Amino acid sequence: MSSSNWRRITAAAIGVACSVAAASPAAARDSDGPAWVDQLGSQLQPLRDAGPGDVALAKDSGLDVVDRAVAVDVPVTGDLDAAVAKLKAAGMDVVATGDDPRPTVEGYLPFDAISDVAKLGVSDAVIPVIGGGVDSTDAGGTDVGSVTSLGVTRHNIPDAIAAAGTSGAGVDVGVISDSINRVGAGVAGSQGSGDLPANTVVLKDGLSGDSDEGRAMAEIIFDEAPGLNKLMFASGTNSGPVDKADSINQLAANGADVIADDIFYLSEPFFQDGVVAQAVDAARAQNVAYFASAGNRARQSYESQYRDNGGGLHDFDPGAGTDTRSCFTGTVPNGGFILVALGWDEPVGNVTTDLDIRIVKPDGTILGSVGGDDNITTGDPKDIASWQNTSGGAQQACVEIQHFSGVTSPQMKWIEFDNFGPTPVPEFDTQSDTINPDAASAQGALTVAAVSQADPGLDTPESFSSRGPKTRFFDANGNRLATPLVLAKPNLAAADQVNTTVPGFAPFGGTSAATPSAAGIATILRSQNPNASVKEIYDTMTDSANAIDCTSSALVPDPDCGAGFILADRAVAGLDTTGAEVSAATDPSKPNGKGGWFTKKSVGLSWSVTDSGSTIESSNGCDATTLKGDGTKNLTCNAVSGGGPGSGSITVKIDSTPPKKPKIKGFKGKGPLPPKKKIKCKSKDKTSGLAKCKISGYSTKPGKHKLKAVAIDKAGLKSKKKTIKYSN
Repeated sequence: MSSSNWRRITAAAIGVACSVAAASPAAARDSDGPAWVDQLGSQLQPLRDAGPGDVALAKDSGLDVVDRAVAVDVPVTGDLDAAVAKLKAAGMDVVATGDDPRPTVEGYLPFDAISDVAKLGVSDAVIPVIGGGVDSTDAGGTDVGSVTSLGVTRHNIPDAIAAAGTSGAGVDVGVISDSINRVGAGVAGSQGSGDLPANTVVLKDGLSGDSDEGRAMAEIIFDEAPGLNKLMFASGTNSGPVDKADSINQLAANGADVIADDIFYLSEPFFQDGVVAQAVDAARAQNVAYFASAGNRARQSYESQYRDNGGGLHDFDPGAGTDTRSCFTGTVPNGGFILVALGWDEPVGNVTTDLDIRIVKPDGTILGSVGGDDNITTGDPKDIASWQNTSGGAQQACVEIQHFSGVTSPQMKWIEFDNFGPTPVPEFDTQSDTINPDAASAQGALTVAAVSQADPGLDTPESFSSRGPKTRFFDANGNRLATPLVLAKPNLAAADQVNTTVPGFAPFGGTSAATPSAAGIATILRSQNPNASVKEIYDTMTDSANAIDCTSSALVPDPDCGAGFILADRAVAGLDTTGAEVSAATDPSKPNGKGGWFTKKSVGLSWSVTDSGSTIESSNGCDATTLKGDGTKNLTCNAVSGGGPGSGSITVKIDSTPPKKPKIKGFKGKGPLPPKKKIKCKSKDKTSGLAKCKISGYSTKPGKHKLKAVAIDKAGLKSKKKTIKYSN
C-alpha cells in the first residue's frame, strides 16, 4: 500500500504513544457519564476536547480527519430528511445518505460538534468511518511515457482481441478507487501518452493528497481493452461506505457495463450485507458486471464462538486449557501499525451483546486504543482496536476479547490489518477468510485474487491475497438465514505487479491491480457479444476450463484463486454468442382440418427453449398450455439465455363448431317447383367462415323428392342437413 493512502485504511488510535498498565476486564472501559456519551464510537470520544497534538496523532493513526472534522456515520432513528437538516444545522458536512441496512447520514463532523450531535436525539450512534482503503501493495519507482501492462501478454489479450474481433467497442467502464486526477499530470497526462482514452469522465474525484490509484487501475483496463467506448471514475474514499455506495449507484446510472472496485471498509458488517454490498447487488441487477478486489490480508483472521474463561474474557484455547490472549507470530517493528476489527453474528441495528477488543503485550499490558464502543446502544456489531509501535524497538502483540455485557455467546470474527511484513499469523490460527466485507462479499460481484504476472506458471497466488470462502448469517434485512450462506470467494485470479505510468504504481501490486486486469477481459467479452447476460460473463470467467488452476489447493474452484488465473483467449472462445432458440409444438402435431384449422375443442401447446452454449436464464409466455375455445390465437414465447434473447411465435386456429343448420330460401315444399337458380342455401359460421352452402335433390321429374341443404365452413366442418320434401 502506498503511504499516501494510509490514513484511509487504519482505525483511530488516540493516545497510541503510551502504553498503560494491564487492567481488569471491568476496568477496560469507563461506562460512567451521560447516556449520550455511549452513542459515540470509542475513537470519537477523545476528539471532543482534542488539541493540535491529538489531531495530528488521529491523522497519523487512521481517522479520516480534514480541518478538525472527522468522517462519521450517523444511523438515523426517525425521519431521514429531518435528521439531515438537524445535522447540517449542528455543523456536519453531509456527504451522502443511505437507507440500507439502516437509514444513515454520512459526512464530516467538526470536533466541537461531536457532543452536540450526540445530544440531538436523531440517532443512537455516531460512529467513525473505519478501515476504508485500497488493496494495493507498496509500489517501487515511477515510469514516464506510454506503458503497457505486463498482464496483457500473460492474459493472452492479443489473441483474445483477434478472436473476438473487438477490443472493447461500445462498452462503458467504471472505476472506483481513491482518486484519478490528483497526482502529477493527472488524467490529461495519461491521455497525452496514450494510456487513457479521450472519453474519460470524472463523476467524483478523490480528495487532495490521494494517490491516483484509480488512474493506475484505469490504465490497466485501457491497455487490455483500448477500443472501449468510455471510461468513468467515481471515488470510493471521500467519506465512507455510504458515499461509496453512492459512487456505485452513479456509475450504474451513467451506463457502466463493467465496474472495477478496489476500495474496502472494515467497518462494514462481517456477517450481513451492508450498504456497499447492497449497492453492488443493485448494480448487478442493472446488468453491470462488477469486479471487486478480494483484499491483501491472506488469512490474517480468527473466527470462533465466544467461550468465556469464567472471568469475562474469551478463551482462545479450544481444548482443555485456558488462554485469554492470542499472540501474533513475530514482532511488530518500530513504526509498525496493527489494526484488529472484530465483528460478531448479530444484525445491524439489533445488537444484544457488547464485546470489546484490545491489543496487548504478552503480559497483558494494553497497547494503543481499546475497542470500547457501547454496541448495544450503537446497534453496531463491530469493535476496533489499533496500535502503532512508537517504542523504538520491536514488540510482540496479542489480542484479548472482553464480553462486556449481554448474555449471548455469539460467533465472532476478527480481521487483522498491518503495514509491515511478513504476514503475522495468530497463535490460535483458525485459517479463516479475510475477504473484504463489503463489495467483495456481495453475491453480485466477482471477487478477484492476485497472481503475479512474473509467476512462471501463473498458478501461485500472491502470499498476501485474501483467502475465502465468505459466510453470511443474515439476509440484507438482518433476518437470520435458516442455513448460513457460504459464498465461494474469491471467484477468479488475475495479474498484479503490472506497469502503469502513474507515479508510485510502477509496478502496481495487490488485488487492486488484479481487479482491473480481470475487468479489462470482461470489457472485451461484453463487446464481443453485447447481448450476453452478466451471468454468462460471470460463468465464462469462472469456468475452470478458461483458467489456470492454482496449485495451492486441490479444490476447483478453490478458496485461494477461485476458478484460477483467467485466460482471455479461452474466455472469448467459451463465450456464448448466440441467443436462445425458441420453437413451438402442438398436439395434434398439425391441424386436422382444412386451411390450417384445428377442429378439436382443445389443442395442446408446448415450447422448446434451448441454447447449446449457455443456460436459459429467464422466459415469459413459455409455459405449456391447453388452448380451448374457437378462434385465432397468437402466442409468443420470449426467452433469454446467457448468449442473449430469443423469441418464437405461433398462430393456432381452432374451429370446433360446425356452421349453423342452413335454411332453404325460395321454396318451402309446396306449390310449383321454381327454377333451380331461384332456390338458395343460406347459413353462417362465426369462426372460420362459410366455405359453401349447397343444395342437392333438385328434380323436375314426377314423384316425391327431397331437397337437402348442407353448409361447410373453411375448416371443413359440415352443418346438420336441412331437408324439404316436395312432390312434382
